Amino acid sequence: MKTHARRFAVPALATLAGALTIIGSFLPLFVRDEPFGFGTEKVHSVIGAWRYWYSFPGQEEQSSPYTPFGIPLLPAGALLLLAAVLGSRRAGPKTTVVAAAFQLGTVGTVAMQGVTVGNPSSARAEITYGTGMWLLIAGTALAAAATALSWRTPASPDNPDWANPDAAYADTDTPPSGVVITVLPPERD
Repeated sequence: MKTHARRFAVPALATLAGALTIIGSFLPLFVRDEPFGFGTEKVHSVIGAWRYWYSFPGQEEQSSPYTPFGIPLLPAGALLLLAAVLGSRRAGPKTTVVAAAFQLGTVGTVAMQGVTVGNPSSARAEITYGTGMWLLIAGTALAAAATALSWRTPASPDNPDWANPDAAYADTDTPPSGVVITVLPPERD
């Protein structure tokens, strides 16, 4: 990937990941349907990053506060947007790594809630990921892609000799010291 394409791709991926994270925190994360009684009726509950909605058969939907997963999700999205701003600068790769790691940890914690949302005594409960959780997963994948691209070192047009396989196999003179020293490409800070 060319340098100018990478400078566009990293901020674009980080922006999209941050936007998906912020939008996903306001949408349903998990949907749970559990049989109620001996009939076909079900208790329907929806878990979001800020509230918990539930409805019993024959009753109106009610809501209550829930574990505020939105509190860490919003800074994760903000860090990804900051990484997008810094994407073409020197601090971009480090900021992108921090943002993606925080995103992965936060979304992983929220996903673990999906495992424990079902009551262990009720094996018949159906738990599915909501739209918000799928957006969080997609945002995490995009953040990982942005991180990988931000650390990728493009081939330098100024110094192409170190990457030239012909130069590696060329018959060169032995140095005066008698020891061949491999010259590595310059490191990035």
